Amino acid sequence: NAELKYWLAFLSKDTPEEITLLQQADAQSPSFVFPFRNECKDVFEWAMSKSNSWKPAYYMALLQGSVNNTEAARTLLNKLGDQPDFPPFYSLRASLSNKDIDKERDLKKAVTFAPTEWRYNQRLTNHYLGKQEYVKAIKTIEPLYAKNKNHFPTVSLYARTLMSNKQYDEAEKLLNAIHILPFEGERGGRVMYREIKMMLATHALAKGKTKRAGEKVLESLQWPRNLGVGKPFDDQIDTRLEDWMLAMIAIKSNKHADKEHYLKKVTQATQLSNNFSTLLQCLAWSQLGEQQKANDLFAKWSSLQSNPLAVEWAGRFFEENRDKVYPFDVDEMIQLIKVISGGRDSRLF
Repeated sequence: NAELKYWLAFLSKDTPEEITLLQQADAQSPSFVFPFRNECKDVFEWAMSKSNSWKPAYYMALLQGSVNNTEAARTLLNKLGDQPDFPPFYSLRASLSNKDIDKERDLKKAVTFAPTEWRYNQRLTNHYLGKQEYVKAIKTIEPLYAKNKNHFPTVSLYARTLMSNKQYDEAEKLLNAIHILPFEGERGGRVMYREIKMMLATHALAKGKTKRAGEKVLESLQWPRNLGVGKPFDDQIDTRLEDWMLAMIAIKSNKHADKEHYLKKVTQATQLSNNFSTLLQCLAWSQLGEQQKANDLFAKWSSLQSNPLAVEWAGRFFEENRDKVYPFDVDEMIQLIKVISGGRDSRLF
């Protein structure tokens, strides 16, 4: 153990064994070494003054990071430049970097050192997704996916990257074949599934393909077992987005009774009022001629928002659509689906 070896060298300083023990410590692998005891500070400071290796400074950075001394850790790592040949070093420095160009460079370095290690590839892919550099993201994850088609974390990220590149048909095929192991708190697979189906429905409706649009909406209401998420009780499932879309399909198909049915379903929802689906509930009340209820609900929703830009955007959306006979706009619907799905790459305002 590297940390133990540095301790032995430190305790043997000013003795004939000091140099040998320090060399042995420097030669140890840094894998799975995570110093966290404050007593180690003196040890690593001493080792940094005696050793030409990058490892004591790396361990000191880990120690500083363990007590949230982020700036000290970042400074130590930056001073080491490109000396280390250890992928976790570059992954750590990327996570602490406050410059995107440095973060990208370090993550690419980690991937270069460990091309078969999925975690570094995923971090680089997520970096590109966060920067909305979707072409770079898909070029990064594709080679890893090609070699790991049964690894559900990689397949899930590849599906999300396909979605970001608007390749919803391919993402749909991927989720049909994936098997996500259930684990506590997991819901990402089902969230992606719903978003993909609703995006396909939206694009179909925009092209006048009402039958296909309806099929995709109904599919979005399903809870496939292979996605690793159990279906909640019916009263806990928010279907306002799906019901609104079915109402739009009914309008497009001149099915007045179906339109009334689905609009009423939207208005009868009891889910949280601060959700963006509430905007569709406001429009549903307006479509049914209940303008006061629509206004009151929108006022309540607005009062629950902390982002004034969100309220401003929603206000325009509500006013522009409340009196339309067919309040469907493909671009607005795509934006709403992303934000309702909690899409990390969406930006409404």
